[in-house]
Amino acid sequence: MAGFITDDGVGYLLGLFGNRESVVPTYYLTLTRSVPAPYMSVEDLDEVDAEDYLRAAYSNDGSTWTLSLDTLANAHEVTFPVAGTDWGDVTGWALLDTSDVGTGRILYGGDLATTWTIEADTQPVMEPGQLSVTISVSDWALEG
Repeated sequence: MAGFITDDGVGYLLGLFGNRESVVPTYYLTLTRSVPAPYMSVEDLDEVDAEDYLRAAYSNDGSTWTLSLDTLANAHEVTFPVAGTDWGDVTGWALLDTSDVGTGRILYGGDLATTWTIEADTQPVMEPGQLSVTISVSDWALEG
């Protein structure tokens, strides 16, 4: 489930380069009913809105990510709480910097590739390597 950097993600990355931003110690993964767009704000995010839904916390340290060329992927499972009610169909995901639904910056987003139907008494889990973010160099940079 490859993802893409967002406008907020670019601001975060450049803030890290410029030493104007601190590293986020924990990221929060949310499931969305539609694939987020790179320019989207959290107010426009079609996040699951069930009363028992929580974003999944994912620690940000050297052991939780693998890096291969231009792709960063989760090294550990990302687990959501067991759904107490039906959460419905989700097709996308977003990585944010806060735990509270409806708040934060969307740093990365992506497509689940297949629709997940989350019913009561099920626990959504992303296996290691399932959550990945690629930042590609533009084709013009490859021209010599």
